[in-house]
Amino acid sequence: MAKVEFSATALRTLRSIHAYTSQDSDLYANKVINNIIKRIKVLEVHIRIGKVVPRI
Repeated sequence: MAKVEFSATALRTLRSIHAYTSQDSDLYANKVINNIIKRIKVLEVHIRIGKVVPRI
């Protein structure tokens, strides 16, 4: 099984999304972040469903 690793930029983006969303509701901010992470983690099992991104 592959392992998904989050880059520093991705983690900062998730924190920004959480901070923005939590202005209205901490509950929904947590749900949004958990939903994003859950969908990304699907790539660990289904490694071929993602888009190939060239390294620069």
